[in-house]
Amino acid sequence: MHDSLFAMFGLEPGLSLDMAALEKAHRLLSTELHPDASNPSGDRVARAERLAYVNAGYKQLKDPVGRAEAFLTAHGLLFGDGVEPAPASVLLMSVLEAREALSDARRAKDVATCARMLANARTALASAAESVQNAMSARDTQSALRFLGVLRYQARLAKDAQDSVSLLEDE
Repeated sequence: MHDSLFAMFGLEPGLSLDMAALEKAHRLLSTELHPDASNPSGDRVARAERLAYVNAGYKQLKDPVGRAEAFLTAHGLLFGDGVEPAPASVLLMSVLEAREALSDARRAKDVATCARMLANARTALASAAESVQNAMSARDTQSALRFLGVLRYQARLAKDAQDSVSLLEDE
């Protein structure tokens, strides 16, 4: 699925996408491929399968980690267990400390601290995505893989922070 995701939505491969353009392309493709759309010569099952493919591609490109994986795959780079370098201990320690601080803030029902940590995690997430893009532009595949790992850790931290903010705001 990865190699043609960007082309399927008419987008240039990259980590910073115009989300409005992605959403518009998805909406157009969904309308065109919907199994209930009138198409006398079309096969309903084939249209449903193609629509499922489009929906999965849209979901992947909306996600920063999924988008990075699609970008790397489009450039012929393999990733995953056994291929990616181990994360740096300083990254692991900083993420562990941030998760502990987030847990403390959640227990204390400190929405402001959770929101601040969410903003920091989103900034780190954007920085990691930019680093993947820059490494690929420089044809430094090892760094791109290393930054993909950083991106994954920051995405998880951002999700946890978002969940914490949502949970505390709902209380």
